[in-house]
Amino acid sequence: MNSMSFNTRQDQGFSLIEVLAAFMILAISIIVFMENQSLALRLVARIDKQSKAVTLAKIKMAQTNALIENKGISVIKEKESGEFEGEDNQDYSWTVYRRNVPAPDFVSLMSSFMGGEEDSDQSQQLNQAAQGPMKAITDIWGKALREIEIEVNWKEGETDRSVTLFSHYVDDAALGQVDGFIGALGSQLQGLDQGGGENE
Repeated sequence: MNSMSFNTRQDQGFSLIEVLAAFMILAISIIVFMENQSLALRLVARIDKQSKAVTLAKIKMAQTNALIENKGISVIKEKESGEFEGEDNQDYSWTVYRRNVPAPDFVSLMSSFMGGEEDSDQSQQLNQAAQGPMKAITDIWGKALREIEIEVNWKEGETDRSVTLFSHYVDDAALGQVDGFIGALGSQLQGLDQGGGENE
């Protein structure tokens, strides 16, 4: 009896579906990678623009400080805008604001401070004596204290971006008046205190 054996061999190659699936996965991976790269580049560009805006704002603040030191705070307008010089800075603009800063209500603060001794005649005398100078100090302080704001603006596509720096200034002449009032107030309060002690 003759026995016949058949040796069957299957090819181990890839089918068309497997090849297409591999290409699809590769394509999706490339798209995701490119989107991540694009996002990273946009983020780097945004950080670069913001860093440059901060640098420009610091430069403008230094220029404003020098102008105030040379000519006084009154030379700064309430609002002024302009462009930065240089081709590299064409995308940026600046705005300078000058604002009054409200002074604390020193009269109310003094009344609160002296409020613990309402029954004391000496306390009432001190409170009344202090109100006039305190009002004057509040007036002078309110006129002398100024806030300078530097705003640098630029566009990212259709979006407006900005960075802001603040600084505060006190007029030297007004500050001298405040010092004078404080000295006079101290002398007046000391006199009332000594007078109250003698009456006891």
